[in-house]
Amino acid sequence: MPIWIVDLKTKELIKTPQLDGERHVNPVWFKGDVFYISERDYTANIWSYNIKTKEDKQITFHKKFDIKNIDANSNGIVYEHSGYLHLLNPETKATNQINITVQGDLNYSRVRWMNVSGKDLTNPNVSPNGQRAIFEYRGEIFTVPKENGTWRNLTNSSGVADRSPIWSPKGNKVAWFSDKNGEYELVIANQDGENQEFIKLPNPTFYFQPDWSSDEKHIAYTDTNFVIWLINIETKKITKVDADGYAHPNRTMNPKFSPDGDWIAYAKQNINNYKSIFAYQLSTKKIVQITDPIADAISPVWDISGKYIYTLASTDYGLQTGWLDMSSYDSSVTRALYAVVLSANDKAPILPKTDEEELKKEEENKDDKNRKKKKQQITRQLLMKMDCLTELFL
Repeated sequence: MPIWIVDLKTKELIKTPQLDGERHVNPVWFKGDVFYISERDYTANIWSYNIKTKEDKQITFHKKFDIKNIDANSNGIVYEHSGYLHLLNPETKATNQINITVQGDLNYSRVRWMNVSGKDLTNPNVSPNGQRAIFEYRGEIFTVPKENGTWRNLTNSSGVADRSPIWSPKGNKVAWFSDKNGEYELVIANQDGENQEFIKLPNPTFYFQPDWSSDEKHIAYTDTNFVIWLINIETKKITKVDADGYAHPNRTMNPKFSPDGDWIAYAKQNINNYKSIFAYQLSTKKIVQITDPIADAISPVWDISGKYIYTLASTDYGLQTGWLDMSSYDSSVTRALYAVVLSANDKAPILPKTDEEELKKEEENKDDKNRKKKKQQITRQLLMKMDCLTELFL
């Protein structure tokens, strides 16, 4: 793609000098010279061509980003680079970034009333006794009663993003993430939103899916870097539990506390990009892999007894591991619900069962006597036959 210059009087055609495979685009005039974009030095920069001297020279020397578009008038040349507009003086080659301030109406960001409808509520969590549920909506935290009473806004913080609410096991506290102070922090408050306590978190970023231990001493959560953190509510000490080594669109690793509060179950990717269920023990800080890496297992949930972990798993997940390209577009994934028995002394909760008639003790004793009597009869008959055989042999 060269630049062609035509003399409208003589119809003479002039072509800008060009190397093989080179693209010249967006030509503009400035004081009789032609300026255009060329990627001759491997980054798209502005070049100029003098029609009289046939001189072709480079004007800008950007290295990190390409120049996208240019235009010109008598004041100079304006061009787009790295998301900004720049003004170029072709004679001195000096460039200045143009600072643009747009005073828009921005109707979407004005203070206004919004109708909170059920379909827009996210991140639901039910109180321990099921009397109220907690939700997130447009950066606000709401609780809603089961039957009696009315909804309650715990935050009332327009312009603040409050996210991912969770109810404490006893029901007297709630927790969520808030960027009220600039960076996201963990907030712990009474169930009515009073007495809010803000706890600073390490490496400020975005956080997901908190879970509260049964003794209310710890909260586990995931950050946007696929790291699971454990915070001690009393001491405010924060410990790194584990981290995923591979990126994935599902940012959270869904940490879930065991009923006794000593274990955290979560989903983590293996080197084959299939996820397995792992468990971290708070008392020993050891990590145990629960499921086999030949299936993709997600969303662990503890049984209330603590004997089992329920998980969704897929054995046809293979092509979905390539989520960053089109190889995953046409493949469908099916998952089944599995129960993992955690102790060798326990049995699976779904073993086959059979209904049988139960005999009363008297009937059982009678049957035992009949069996014993029949057994004695058979024994006597065998002994008599052995005696006869002995006599014949003698």
